[in-house]
Amino acid sequence: MSMSAATTERPAPAANRTGWTIAAGMVLVGLLALWLGRSALDATARETLERAAVAAKITVLDLPLPQGALELPIELPDGRKVPLLQAALGEQSVVLVNFWATWCPPCLDEMPSWLRLASVARQIGIGMVAVSYDDDWASQRQVLSGGGTALPGGVAWGRDPAGQGGDEATMLRTRFGTVKLPETWIVARGRIVGRFVGAQRWDAPELVRYLQQLARQP
Repeated sequence: MSMSAATTERPAPAANRTGWTIAAGMVLVGLLALWLGRSALDATARETLERAAVAAKITVLDLPLPQGALELPIELPDGRKVPLLQAALGEQSVVLVNFWATWCPPCLDEMPSWLRLASVARQIGIGMVAVSYDDDWASQRQVLSGGGTALPGGVAWGRDPAGQGGDEATMLRTRFGTVKLPETWIVARGRIVGRFVGAQRWDAPELVRYLQQLARQP
């Protein structure tokens, strides 16, 4: 047997094997610690969110989005029709989808606080879309802009092309399961996680804290 062959076949020193074993064990321990730490953080975040939901009196849900609902078109103020998904989600992972109308008194009651929330929506990490059941944009502009033409910022304003008198089977609110106006659904990371029936005080501190916590969830 040649000297080189004998050298290559010589087993690794026991000290080297022990060193590798210790290093591999340390890596596994580190990964386990990271996993346990992340699990603890996730559990804490969930508990914080649950407490915020209770304080805000949220109807908490965990439902899949209605099939095809976000692909149904809404009409924008400029007359273009785009899928609700495109108008609602944008870059935000948490979105409030509000169904309303200018002929609905409770809708008008909650509108000032809805607009106040809209002024800070991006800062707290949420998107807002309002789908109207008016038959035109003139009445909305009059209500929302005080007689002007510019609609308030911070909200994706849309109109259900079906209007109030259209086929209920094709209405967006029907696809979501809305039973009355105003009604708002919380969509987070592709699922429905909350629902509000009736007028809300959208800038209530408890509700804002809940939405902030929801937007921070992984």
